[in-house]
Amino acid sequence: MSEVKTLTPQERKELFINELMGRIESRLGGEYLTTKFETAKCAPSYGWSVEEYMYMPIVAQRLREKGYSVSSSVNWDVTDWVIAV
Repeated sequence: MSEVKTLTPQERKELFINELMGRIESRLGGEYLTTKFETAKCAPSYGWSVEEYMYMPIVAQRLREKGYSVSSSVNWDVTDWVIAV
């Protein structure tokens, strides 16, 4: 029998960040040179992910390190992220 490994909180965080980066990068390429992504401080009241709000600044920095252009603006407690090739 194989043993099921329980991830530490740091491992779960890193896994989530990598999955979010992958989702964003999968939207780019081909005919799309930009994509938009929204996060919100009061995410649960919008039915959005709290983790996306908390970790998007880390994701943005890592995307910049890979050469993507990342900008953001805040309107009515919603952060609009624009990622470009």
